[in-house]
Amino acid sequence: MSTRLKIFLIIGAIIILTGLVWFFVFSHPQNPANNQIQNNNPSQGNGTQTLNISTPQGIVPVRDFTKQPVEAVAGTMALAETKDYQIIYFTQDRSFEITLLSRPIAQAQQLAESAFLNLLGVSQAGACKLNVRVSVPYRLDPAAAGGNQGLSFCIGQ
Repeated sequence: MSTRLKIFLIIGAIIILTGLVWFFVFSHPQNPANNQIQNNNPSQGNGTQTLNISTPQGIVPVRDFTKQPVEAVAGTMALAETKDYQIIYFTQDRSFEITLLSRPIAQAQQLAESAFLNLLGVSQAGACKLNVRVSVPYRLDPAAAGGNQGLSFCIGQ
């Protein structure tokens, strides 16, 4: 291998490594609350904070669930995880995913919906305005998998 080719390869490797280091050092993780929450207001007197989530049906005030997620990774926040369900929030499109993990599915859904309402401190009517997908894994029930079950109390909405 010629000396010129070796020098070219070394310079190329240095440029690539410098770019990677720059990317990891200077790219800051995005605050999960950015881009999806219009306003962060202290609530009146009860010590909790509320978030105003903008939806096509209007603004929905909810309890600030971003303060203590179970886990937060790259725009996804796990809000609750049990043997019966998992509740996840996606910051990019301001949507929630409730995955039902146990049988009977109707009972798991009731538990998950109750936890969801309590976690957000929102009424059923408010929850119906939010972008919420309720899903069932294929391994649990192939017939129910692949679709959006929806919140049981949002019939017709």
